[in-house]
Amino acid sequence: NEESHNTDASNTNSEKQTQSTTEVVYQPDRQFPNNISFKTANFVSDDFVETQKYDTILCLSVSKWIHLNWGDEGLMKLFRKVFDLLNPGGIFVLEPQPWESYRKKHKITETIRKTFHAIKLRPEQFEEVLLRDVGFASCRELPIEYPEKFSKGFSKRPVFVLQKPTL
Repeated sequence: NEESHNTDASNTNSEKQTQSTTEVVYQPDRQFPNNISFKTANFVSDDFVETQKYDTILCLSVSKWIHLNWGDEGLMKLFRKVFDLLNPGGIFVLEPQPWESYRKKHKITETIRKTFHAIKLRPEQFEEVLLRDVGFASCRELPIEYPEKFSKGFSKRPVFVLQKPTL
């Protein structure tokens, strides 16, 4: 675990296992914040290939755009790729946008309008799908206390923390 993504993803492992043994080697330069890196990538593209595994992957404020551009199939592809890229016990942090925000943006292009009307999987179903169909072991919503005067653009969105099963 030497790098990470931010769907993007971040790796918080401060230890490195050597390839020849199970001995854990302490690397002071791999401690926070030096053990976090960000990579921007199109997870939905068939061209996206990643072999490294990660401890944590963040998906913040992007699920709507993946969904509007690639539909249910693209969103499920994202969820499955994230699951596959996580180490056992790894964490997926997801901030889905509410369906109403999809409605506000669905007329941006004709393609997005058509995709919007074909969407069957709604954000309020993501937790169930991630647990039942993708294979995450658990999901909890972070208890976020929003200030009284909070930006309307983020409308007090839920943030879910999902964990991949350990082996």
